[in-house]
Amino acid sequence: MESPHIEIEKITDFVVGRMDDEELKEVSAHLAGCPSCAILKMRLEKTIGLMKSDTLEEVPAHIYERTLDLLKQRPAAVKSEKESIVKKIFGSLVSAASDFTPVFGLRSGQPELIQKLKLSADDFEINLQISAKDENVRVFGELFSRIIADKAVLQNAETEISAAVNDLGEFSFTNIPKGTYKLFIILSETAEIEFPEITIG
Repeated sequence: MESPHIEIEKITDFVVGRMDDEELKEVSAHLAGCPSCAILKMRLEKTIGLMKSDTLEEVPAHIYERTLDLLKQRPAAVKSEKESIVKKIFGSLVSAASDFTPVFGLRSGQPELIQKLKLSADDFEINLQISAKDENVRVFGELFSRIIADKAVLQNAETEISAAVNDLGEFSFTNIPKGTYKLFIILSETAEIEFPEITIG
């Protein structure tokens, strides 16, 4: 059965201007009447904009390999009844940048950007920006996918914090203690994305 939506490649061509006039009119008409494809177009515009100004560094190979080794060494946890019925998608850290130079003239009390992380899982991509002022950390995230998520969850042994994901795939956590967390993106009651531990702050 043919999908009622436009392929992501075609929407990408539309966003970057690789279409003739006839295709442009066709896609414009579809976007005007299809909220799902219109949201995907907005997310692609953001992604392409970020890619053009992206200064993230690739994770060094030795860190990537060490992370994989640590994950392999962890014993498998006993699954709860809830976990056994939830479809899990496992993501990974793609790139990271830190130690940003503070902006000259930054107002006193305004948080400073200290980390940028890019995460990926199947057809999902997440950009995280982490800012801090003293011990207060703010995490702002953007999820790029055709699927709209319900919420994002930061979790460690001491706490679990939830944040709603809006229609543009944006979410944020404020006043988060610095530490190591797992990030979960809850897609529905029966599906979620789980990312390995990330250090915040």
